[in-house]
Amino acid sequence: IPGKSKAVFVIHNHPNNASFSNKDVAWFVKNDNTKYFSIVKNNGNVELLYKPNDFDKAKLRIEIIRLEKKYRKDIEKNTHMGYTKLINELLSKTKSGIIYLRGD
Repeated sequence: IPGKSKAVFVIHNHPNNASFSNKDVAWFVKNDNTKYFSIVKNNGNVELLYKPNDFDKAKLRIEIIRLEKKYRKDIEKNTHMGYTKLINELLSKTKSGIIYLRGD
C-alpha cells in the first residue's frame, strides 16, 4: 500500500485472495481523503470499505483497542491469524460508521 493518498477511491490487489488486513484498515483510516478502499482478489471477488460522513475515527480506535484485548492471546500465538480474526470482527460489527461490503 502506498503512503499518503489524495485519491478518493483506491483499488488494491490481493493476489492471495485474502480479505482486508490490519495494515489495510490502518492505511484506510489514516488517509482522510480516501472515502472508498477496494480490494480485488485474483479469484475475481471484490471487497469494499467506505467512510460515510458520519465515520468516527475515535470510535474506531476504541473498538480496535477493545478487540486487541479480546484477541491478545491469538495475536501473541500467531500475529497474522490473530489480527485476521480481529479485523473480521471489526468490519462485521463496527459502530464507527465504516461500511464494509463483500461481493463473493
